Amino acid sequence: MEISQPVDFAGKLCYKPCVQETITIRPTIPKAELMKKSGGNLNKWINGLIEQAVGPRSLDWDAHFKRPRRKVRFSADELRKASR
Repeated sequence: MEISQPVDFAGKLCYKPCVQETITIRPTIPKAELMKKSGGNLNKWINGLIEQAVGPRSLDWDAHFKRPRRKVRFSADELRKASR
């Protein structure tokens, strides 16, 4: 997970969490060779390859908010109550 980004609210430094999903890949090429080919920033290089393959994304907030909510089995509050 990436480190939160600092945000300055009225002179106080706060951290805004970044929500991201993690995708794991298992390349057949050695990591050192991939790092050399990517120029040192492997994540940026892989993201560029994915964007090339998928094509540009359009931001459709309407579709985003109309998507059904994920069904979470337990909320953090329920887990805390159960552990007491």
